[in-house]
Amino acid sequence: MKRSVLAVVLVLALLAGTMAVAQAGTPTAVQAVDQTKVGPAPAGAPAPAGAAVPAGGGISAILDDFNRADGAIGPNWTVRDGFCDVSNNAAVCGGSFGRATFNGAPGDGNVAEADVADNGTAQQFTGLLLNYGAGVSNLFLKVQNQNGDLMFHHAACYTGNNGNPFGLGFFPLSSPFATAHMKATRVGNDVTIEFTNIDGGAQPPQTYVCSGAPAPEGTGIGILGWEGSARLDNFGLPGGENTMHVGFIHLRVVDRGFGKYAERAQVQILDAGGAFVPNATVYVEWTLPDNSVVSQSNITRAIGEAAFKVNGYQTGTFQLCVTNVVLAGFTYDPNQNVETCDTIAVP
Repeated sequence: MKRSVLAVVLVLALLAGTMAVAQAGTPTAVQAVDQTKVGPAPAGAPAPAGAAVPAGGGISAILDDFNRADGAIGPNWTVRDGFCDVSNNAAVCGGSFGRATFNGAPGDGNVAEADVADNGTAQQFTGLLLNYGAGVSNLFLKVQNQNGDLMFHHAACYTGNNGNPFGLGFFPLSSPFATAHMKATRVGNDVTIEFTNIDGGAQPPQTYVCSGAPAPEGTGIGILGWEGSARLDNFGLPGGENTMHVGFIHLRVVDRGFGKYAERAQVQILDAGGAFVPNATVYVEWTLPDNSVVSQSNITRAIGEAAFKVNGYQTGTFQLCVTNVVLAGFTYDPNQNVETCDTIAVP
């Protein structure tokens, strides 16, 4: 009898345990935990300088290639939190947490893209900001290494500054990677994150959709990061048609003294969507007061501007005209120019 009672008790206990497991749910997929929300990063060695970030994707308008001396990110950016600097010709952001927006970026703030790269084994992330306005409900889209190796394993759809999740929230990548081209696009309340050129093309593309994004608070776009490790390069926008035109011509005169003057010009080149076009060769002709002609060329910088100047003792009217603009993959469309020529009087 005692053995029978004991057996019944054991069976009931096993059934109860089975029911408890069934009610709790089988842990076939454990929710990822974002370690940046748990506590401070573990102490580690300083971030290495990092190798060049592999270029990828089809950015039609690079707003910044970060090809300049190490230091502050520069006047074309507004650092909102933490820090964002240039390091070895790429951008790194850090602090709790680093955010920066590109000043005067064209468009509605619903798309941005860049090349991203893990840098060392420390916990780190980098990524893109969309719809930045007050900095409260902007979209904060990141890719993260918290596994202590040399690869990104997770990504996240957050708002603010590493704040509230939406859509997929914090999620594991289908396959980890070290480098990729990252593009974020908002359509309605859906945000699509695309990773292409993964590990230089060694892996297939990955695409994730986060639904339920909050209403846009602004039109700003930018970059983000933590711990100053993960690297980002070639920040920009997809263009529309691959055409470019003159956005403005600014002329000014500098009095050099003793009757000598310097005439200086800034010429801005934009694509069809109004984004800056860097690395374009701009050809111009100066017509001097004595009707002589001086031909020059220069290459546009990250903000789409090329500089020109002439010096001399002549006074009267100086004219500068853009005669051509050349860049692989683009067509110069002078019919879209805001202006093609400009004049200035000296003195």
